[in-house]
Amino acid sequence: MPQPILYLPSGWTEKHPEAAEVAIEDFEVQRLVDGHGHTLQDAAAKVGVSKSTAGRMLQRSRRLIAISIERRLPFFLDASEDLELQVQPTATVDHSDTGGFPVLAVAVTKAERDVEVARIFGRAAFFAIFRNWDSEPEFMENRASLAPRNAARDTIRMLSEQGVGCVVAGRFGSEAIELLGEVKIEAVVASGIRLDQALDLAKFATR
Repeated sequence: MPQPILYLPSGWTEKHPEAAEVAIEDFEVQRLVDGHGHTLQDAAAKVGVSKSTAGRMLQRSRRLIAISIERRLPFFLDASEDLELQVQPTATVDHSDTGGFPVLAVAVTKAERDVEVARIFGRAAFFAIFRNWDSEPEFMENRASLAPRNAARDTIRMLSEQGVGCVVAGRFGSEAIELLGEVKIEAVVASGIRLDQALDLAKFATR
């Protein structure tokens, strides 16, 4: 797991401890739009959120970075240079009380069976919940996806209340990984695949 990056302006000292924190999810939208020329619609599709949500994420990231530069404040970017967060293997969780099956949640972009796995965990619009390997998914709306802050924390609370033991998403932030570990939910990174493929991957990862 890469350590958070701290950008310090020239001349900054510890006498000025105020700093801005730029969320990895928000910066990913800005990186795609400002850095690589994608349209907002394309960026929204790539990160698995609606266009309006992506617009708010882009605005937050731009504003925080602009204010940091204007006020000569440091800012934290919780990501590696390429924003690819590699999840370290988590401790094995005992699922004997559920017949060996961890209730599975897969972050998805729509409440449909034939759908792609959402790229960003906390901003996923829905989660497909599987109570056993052969069951049809229950689709749960992730209201935290539209929250201005603490999206990952609120999402994890929702999944924990559902008894989830394993979650699949395209990307997890470092805070999400830590919080998932605290509630003993295994995190499986799966980018660019569809829901049925994610189910097969989870079978392999949790067996």
